[in-house]
Amino acid sequence: LFEHAGTNYKEEKENDRMKKKFLPFILSGVLALAGCIQQQGFDYKELNKELNGLTMPIDRKNTKITMLTESTNTNLNDTMFMNRLREITGLNIELISVNLANIKPKLQSMIASKQLPDISQCFLDDFDIYELAKNNTLVPIDEHLDIMPNFKKLYADTPENTRMFTEYQQYDGHLYQIKAYGYARKINHCFMYRKDIFEKNGIKPWTNTEEFYQNLKQLKEIYPSSYPMSAKLQMELTNYLGAQWGLRDTNFYYNWDTLKWQYGKNSEPMRDMMNFLRKLYQEELLDKNFLTNTPSDWTAQMTTEESSFVTLDWVDRMDMFNDDMQKSNPEYEMTVGYPIGPERRYRSMDRINSSYSYLVSNNKNKELSLKLMDFLISEKGAELATLGVEGESFRFRDDMSVEYLGFDSKAELNIKNLEKKYGLFIAGTTIRFDPRCAYFQYTPKTEEAQKFVVENDLLLPNYYRTRVPPENLEEFNQIQSDLDKEFSKIFVRYVVSGENPETVWTEWLRKAQSLHVDTYEQILNDKVSIPVPCT
Repeated sequence: LFEHAGTNYKEEKENDRMKKKFLPFILSGVLALAGCIQQQGFDYKELNKELNGLTMPIDRKNTKITMLTESTNTNLNDTMFMNRLREITGLNIELISVNLANIKPKLQSMIASKQLPDISQCFLDDFDIYELAKNNTLVPIDEHLDIMPNFKKLYADTPENTRMFTEYQQYDGHLYQIKAYGYARKINHCFMYRKDIFEKNGIKPWTNTEEFYQNLKQLKEIYPSSYPMSAKLQMELTNYLGAQWGLRDTNFYYNWDTLKWQYGKNSEPMRDMMNFLRKLYQEELLDKNFLTNTPSDWTAQMTTEESSFVTLDWVDRMDMFNDDMQKSNPEYEMTVGYPIGPERRYRSMDRINSSYSYLVSNNKNKELSLKLMDFLISEKGAELATLGVEGESFRFRDDMSVEYLGFDSKAELNIKNLEKKYGLFIAGTTIRFDPRCAYFQYTPKTEEAQKFVVENDLLLPNYYRTRVPPENLEEFNQIQSDLDKEFSKIFVRYVVSGENPETVWTEWLRKAQSLHVDTYEQILNDKVSIPVPCT
């Protein structure tokens, strides 16, 4: 008021009129300038030629899209990849990063509070997805193929991949998960051990289960304060070990002796595996916190001298541990080991990755979210998510292979370090891997592991994912969910608590009957054909 004291009233009104007259032109100019700025650094026209009909930018209003992802890095939103992804799509994409140990409860909490992000990396089982789908919380992906040309080309129009629509369909016959693609190596998770410690103490590495046990006993005798084996997979350890005991799926597996489907978690192979883990735990050969270890807990165990020497995890961990530890201990060396169990083989990997999937919330942003996912699953999206920007994060060599920039040694070049440096390989945004990317640029250690499992015939056959018909899926998923919840308690009592295992197992079989395991197995045997190996 004081600022305008003495101003001519008519002059002020005329100024206001002129401002209103020219404001639309000013705003349009600002928006046009913003559009020009946004497009600097790449050519939309050229990019769109390679997107099979998807058009960039997806949005011109800077709409906010939230994405939940598993990561220990909290600064992912301010990375080269995320900045370029926003620039290309026109979306204001915000990542919500949660570490592996907490992401499932975080997702469940978001569901309960009805604050599900626009896009979520999925850590839910079939029944949870079914519940969300039934309540109209998720978008049926198969109903929107017209706006997802890259997804359609990869899955609907590629004969060997169309099985994804039946293998992952829900009770109503619709697909509610976007599955990741192109992650398959020969081996991705394996046993690994401290080669330097074994050699120092004259221990010959195991080739079977009994030798594995004896190795751990020898290590315990030499290092009495140690827990020779550690793990960070928590209950997921049962899935990786389950394959080595003949349970390709710990929920249901086909018994080739009886030619029938069975529920895996009350089977004799599962009990044999639990007996083995119980023996390791009771004799302090297995880390007492193996069911609760966070990644940092486990890393401390594996990198502290005379603490733990054997683990089962992601094959690239060998390089991470070796690279970190050899600076202070040049003798430190992790290397690949044999699988154990009666099968003595590791689980094979599928082109369609069963472990990584993504859910899209059925909200006002659903079309923008679907188009964003379609870009990420395109070949150009895979290039951006796993290679980055040419000249900034990578360059092409003369033979058109990829060289990542800013790394002093090949040992440092792994997807976790690329996530930290450039925002590449973020779990929630990397839906497809470019075949030229670091994941397939093997270091000597990862190359050794790939050759090791092939040359020693250590890989199980890969089978198509078993699916129950939609009309039975609601009942089947409910029974499986009830059984799984009870089994988690039984596993702790059987392996960890020190209770009489015979008593606990008998109680579990009785409880499984009360939870309708017979109906579960009858659905499998009446409705599901025998497993078919993938070609």
